Amino acid sequence: MTHPSPSPILPPELEKEIFEIAASSRPLSIPRLMLVAWRVKTWVEPLLYRVIVLGGRDFDMPYHLDGKRGYPFEDDEEFSLIQSIPISVLRDSVRHLLLGNMPVPVTEFILSGCSGVEGFFYSNGHRHHPSLLDILGALSLKRLNCELNTDIFESVAHVDFWHPLFSHITHLELFDEMHVVDADIWSNLALVPHLTHLRLWSPSLALTLIKTCTSLRVLMVVGRPVHREVSEAELRELAQDPRFVQMGYLQVVKDWQMGALTGVDCWSRAEDFIAKRMSGEVDRLQYILEDESVGHT
Repeated sequence: MTHPSPSPILPPELEKEIFEIAASSRPLSIPRLMLVAWRVKTWVEPLLYRVIVLGGRDFDMPYHLDGKRGYPFEDDEEFSLIQSIPISVLRDSVRHLLLGNMPVPVTEFILSGCSGVEGFFYSNGHRHHPSLLDILGALSLKRLNCELNTDIFESVAHVDFWHPLFSHITHLELFDEMHVVDADIWSNLALVPHLTHLRLWSPSLALTLIKTCTSLRVLMVVGRPVHREVSEAELRELAQDPRFVQMGYLQVVKDWQMGALTGVDCWSRAEDFIAKRMSGEVDRLQYILEDESVGHT
């Protein structure tokens, strides 16, 4: 009579890959997968903390994925559990972080602990935190979604694109109303050394920025129709640049989550659209990207 082997039938490397794929494709299953065995817990637990959303209720737009939560940590009630996670796990695991209107100590605690975060979505209700800039400057952020005026800097006049915060930024979304301040301040976006993707909710300076930010591969305007806020001459010039894309109203938090989870978001859709314009598959002067998956007007 033979006895079943206590060891896994599959090679450990293959077994690990299978569980990681399962965890990545369905993050909600991770807590259950962690119960399979200690070795599985070691493999998949870091993936549980890869994306953290706190304060999602502060946003008007839906942030659930397919009617269900995309990750286990999504709301203020989960902060006590976040506090129980060792700092080393937060540092090594968290790569995408969304913070809504959280108390200052909470914001500072999470950002200080999640020192390996690469994508940061932030909205704090226009309350400036003087200590925040130093914390953000110590990170190596590649993607940032925010309003720079008061959310990050004390005021628009204090916005400094030389700040270490922007040293590694490639993808930047700004919720700022650019038409109400000195255009020269925003022209300094050209100083951000690695900026390739810029998304604006205020189209008034789109033409200026697409000319001055020469490293841009995508300049996207979302929300308001561009033709209502720029002259016909400016719009004709923008339309001739294949890097310029207009989208309708976007479920920004849901789109952010989908990008963090799958890599498919409005940025990737815009890149595909631009490639089609440049190849002639889409009319080169067609700058409006209508995509039902993100919503449009």
